[in-house]
Amino acid sequence: MYNPQEVSIAIKGYLKKLKSILNNEVVFNLGNTKVVNKSKVDDILCCVEGSLPEEYKNYLKKYGLTKLKSYMYLNQLHAAIKNKFLFSTSKYAVNMNLAESNITAIISVIDADLDKILRDA
Repeated sequence: MYNPQEVSIAIKGYLKKLKSILNNEVVFNLGNTKVVNKSKVDDILCCVEGSLPEEYKNYLKKYGLTKLKSYMYLNQLHAAIKNKFLFSTSKYAVNMNLAESNITAIISVIDADLDKILRDA
């Protein structure tokens, strides 16, 4: 059994690091799109997914992918970030409006989702 507060703190910390990378380590801007290094972003996204407890993953398998809002926002975050950059395979073209709104949404719903998993277990 996991401690939802510890998991929540870890995930929120990684999301804040991701937001910092997206805002501060930009190769260049193209309006609302920012080009960032793929490796740094992938490392942080991997940490976010690695912080999810096994019960979270089992809940998704049992009840479906749409039952947890945080997972839906995480998928939307991936879609906003993991856009191939035309001129380099080592960069992502990030839609900042969508990325920031999904990061904020995950931070706001992760506690409720983790509590829901514990209640339903």
